[in-house]
Amino acid sequence: MIDSIARHRSISRAAAELNLTQSALSHAISAIELQWGITLFTRQKNGMEPTPYADAFRARAAVIRDVINDTKRDLHSYVQPKRPTLKIKAGTRTTPIWVTPAIATLAMRFQEYIFDSQTNLENLANNLELHQTDLAVAPLALFQDTGLFFVEQIGKIDNRFFAHVTHPLSDRGDVTISDLRHYPLVGDDVPHELADFVEGNPGRLGQFNPLTGEIIPTIRVNAIFEIFGVLERSTAIARLPNDLIYGVRTANRIVELKGPSLKSRPVEIYAIGLKSKRHLPEIATMIDVMKEIENQRNLYQ
Repeated sequence: MIDSIARHRSISRAAAELNLTQSALSHAISAIELQWGITLFTRQKNGMEPTPYADAFRARAAVIRDVINDTKRDLHSYVQPKRPTLKIKAGTRTTPIWVTPAIATLAMRFQEYIFDSQTNLENLANNLELHQTDLAVAPLALFQDTGLFFVEQIGKIDNRFFAHVTHPLSDRGDVTISDLRHYPLVGDDVPHELADFVEGNPGRLGQFNPLTGEIIPTIRVNAIFEIFGVLERSTAIARLPNDLIYGVRTANRIVELKGPSLKSRPVEIYAIGLKSKRHLPEIATMIDVMKEIENQRNLYQ
């Protein structure tokens, strides 16, 4: 009641919000003031002005409401049966191609599990050892030592360079690596030919700012829709799989940059996890489904 009056600066509007009569609300506030020996509101030209007592009351009430809401949520989780979660980490390029359709298939087979997919490739080995991740889908180059892990190849990703149809290089058929140095690269993968183009820590570089129009030399994002958004708003270039491009709704506005020096170099992708977890049926099935998806891709191509 106190919060509603303070927000509306009006007893009548607060009463309407609370589905009370104005008289009932006025009497309730008067009873509180009488009980505590304080004044909650003063009548001003612009309406009911809350006093410091009312402000303090509202602040404490907000804390109490949060505690009540947290308690309700916790009690609900205790009553509901908890389902185990299979945590999968994969890169931007790999998630839509293998992980997303595989999860959809497994969700039907293993309804007792929750499948949590993330697109962060940092500290994969550490996450696996600490059981923060159950399965990694990534290039093997991200692992220095694979002694603790089982490693199974899933397939290959063919990376190519793409730009928006209005990009200055989009109409040229002889684009070179040198040409690309004049434009920001967007995505989660920097080709070795452009390694000296990247400044600072490649994992911590800035992004395109749509408000100021500022473009930091290399734009790191970890979601496909963000990559396409940056491509459409700037002169950035993306290095992405060809089949992924044509599976996205905005692909008709994206063109491939071609040239003798822009050669496609396939990247091998592996399913990686702790050896102790290899026997778990949901992980084994996940890998099998991803391999099936790769076979279907090969047949389609």
